[in-house]
Amino acid sequence: MIYFIFYHIFKVVVKLRFKSINLNHTQFLSSKQPLIIVANHGNSFLDAILLAVIFKRKLHFLARADVFNTKFKRWFLGKLNMIPIYRIRDGRGELKNNDLIFAKCTQILKNNGAILIFPEGNCVVEKRLRTFKTGFVNLAFESEVENLAILPISINYSSLRTLNTHVHIFFNDLIDLAELKQKNQEFLSFSKDLLNKTKLVIVQNMVQITQEDNISFYNQIYTLIRNNAIINESIRKQIEVGEYLDNLKLNTPNIFEDIKKLSGSYFEDLHLFKVDDLAVNKQFSDAQEIIYYSILPIYFLGKVLNILPSYLLNFIVNKKVKELQFKNPVKLVLSPFIYSISLFLLATFLGSLKGNVVLLFLLFVIFILVFAYSKNRLDIFTQLIFIKSKDLELLKNKRLKITQMLSH
Repeated sequence: MIYFIFYHIFKVVVKLRFKSINLNHTQFLSSKQPLIIVANHGNSFLDAILLAVIFKRKLHFLARADVFNTKFKRWFLGKLNMIPIYRIRDGRGELKNNDLIFAKCTQILKNNGAILIFPEGNCVVEKRLRTFKTGFVNLAFESEVENLAILPISINYSSLRTLNTHVHIFFNDLIDLAELKQKNQEFLSFSKDLLNKTKLVIVQNMVQITQEDNISFYNQIYTLIRNNAIINESIRKQIEVGEYLDNLKLNTPNIFEDIKKLSGSYFEDLHLFKVDDLAVNKQFSDAQEIIYYSILPIYFLGKVLNILPSYLLNFIVNKKVKELQFKNPVKLVLSPFIYSISLFLLATFLGSLKGNVVLLFLLFVIFILVFAYSKNRLDIFTQLIFIKSKDLELLKNKRLKITQMLSH
């Protein structure tokens, strides 16, 4: 029941809080086959929430045991299908509990369930695939479950440091464990083969930044590519351009530095003129302009109503959450409650003057949903209204020059 309630709450919240969610190979979402789902892990439990609401079946999640540190948390997280996994840092004596966890996971799989595992272990907020732990390999090898498969998933966020972002998820081809076991009957060879296969398919559809001194530059270029490309081709183009830049830095560093300098200048100008790159590359039809002009009052009123809950949300998270990787997920979890309380208080105040509190609250909820749904497009539209044509032309020319330098 608790899983069902939170599933539907966050299904709405996720759609409203992300600029876009793009999926590839969605045939696996409704599969009834027993699955061990393996994904990269760059955004803490936001990754798990995102996958939970996208799948059309219940998921079970392996999570580090220290999260289950109170009786209430053990009960509540258990209702959300979260299962603790014990590590050496939890104490060597605790490791024996993993035998019971393994038995529970095996039973879930025998009942055609799906278990989500992040084999990198702890989350680090970076676009890079780290070393895999072997827990999912042990489960895959020892579980005698018919038709069991590994589903590798590549999760790509346009930004790991903001919540209002784009996300692209690739559901890669299944890895047949029966076939793999037949080929590798010894655990060591099976483990090596499965680890290599899983990492390879995840990396193939994952945008990475391996050069720590150029993270900002690569993110700038990926923004340009993402805003240029067709959605289904965006990730592939970002990966290709990233590899091209890696080669430039190694073989022709002067050209690499020229592109980096021009890109830095362009994004400084974007900040100066208070526009997004998408706005520079965006064109609206006459019909769209008429529609957007007509709903601008809703947009600006929505911005006003958004000030208080947005401030409270940021204040609570910045004050209470110290670790960077938890800030966005906590914002996502708290946002439906903060916004509901804020809107109810506003409706109560206005209703005390004159009106029906419940009706006002429902109207505010509908209004905020409409505002959140249209906000991203109207953000771009209003930016283009207020920027001077000569400044926009300057930005377009700089942008064109960068994309030409990236052509290869």
